[in-house]
Amino acid sequence: MKKKILIITHNLIAGGSQKKLINLFNEIKKKNSYLFVYKKKEVFLKINKKDPNLIFSRSRKIWLSFFEIKNLIFKKNFNIVYSSGRNLSLVIGTFFYFLKFKGHLIFGEQNTMDEFKNKNIKNFFKLFFMKIAYKKANSVIANSIDTKKDLIKYKITNKNKIHIISNPIEVSSTKLDNINNIKKNIRKKFVIVACGSLTYQKNFQLLIHAFYLFQKKISNSYLLILGDGPMKEDLNNLIKNYKITNKVKCLGLIKNPYSIFKISNMFVLSSRYEGFGNVIVEAMYSGIQIVCTNCPGGPKEILNNGKYGYLAKNENVKSLYNNMVKSYYNPKKYDVKNIIKKYSSKNISKKYYSLFTKKISTY
Repeated sequence: MKKKILIITHNLIAGGSQKKLINLFNEIKKKNSYLFVYKKKEVFLKINKKDPNLIFSRSRKIWLSFFEIKNLIFKKNFNIVYSSGRNLSLVIGTFFYFLKFKGHLIFGEQNTMDEFKNKNIKNFFKLFFMKIAYKKANSVIANSIDTKKDLIKYKITNKNKIHIISNPIEVSSTKLDNINNIKKNIRKKFVIVACGSLTYQKNFQLLIHAFYLFQKKISNSYLLILGDGPMKEDLNNLIKNYKITNKVKCLGLIKNPYSIFKISNMFVLSSRYEGFGNVIVEAMYSGIQIVCTNCPGGPKEILNNGKYGYLAKNENVKSLYNNMVKSYYNPKKYDVKNIIKKYSSKNISKKYYSLFTKKISTY
């Protein structure tokens, strides 16, 4: 009997985990797979909204959408349900106690559990209910070794249920954005690029502090920041205070960041923590120098513990600056073809599908 798979996500905004889902869905939708999206309005990634295998929720509250999911499961006879996202999995796992589902329930963990270092009452209850909800999962997919370690450390689920599968990455090198106006500003410049949501997690303040020091030493350097988020104004104010507005450009959301990566010299990730770090792999597709904070999550795995790029101390301005300088004078090399092959959607999706159909037991 052919397995029928339902993939559930909260939204399709332009984030790493959402890109992963789109890549996964596109690879396996011909194998009787469907994608359920809670927020239709929050679709910023390229996808055919009229795809018959794509289902949008009609509910205003996330917990109400469960009743749609329940009807879907029994109407279309799904025997595999995959939930991507911690908050979504918490809701689904709780409701599955009241659902006579005889199939396979799988949760995807996209981040380490650094949020729980803040021991407030909200996190206390969230942890408590996670432990209850995750008992209903037959398997949990962690996208990095550190994510798996955190799941075990916080006793969220049995370690034998956890499987490590990297995120699938797909980069378009043909459909590039028109960036001629940007090219004019960076001629004969050493271009550093960073990409991500402008949030506390991504810690772009650290990068701006480090770049301020870097541009004093490397006078022709230029910084491009791709992304949007709640800390945009704070970052712009920091750039103004340092008086480096002529050397830093915040470009907002770029449809295809590869367009910028291919004209840059160095990629820097300054995050406090990551789940996997899709954007690192996306930057490596272009073959540029890589510098990352050695934060919890996937960066050190992707960089093979510093073999493919420099790892700086987490949340340390001086260390990030020093490693940027080291990379400038002595860039580390890696095989782009091997990176593309290792993280290709086709390769990673095979691992997901194998787990979905229980052809394997571990990774």
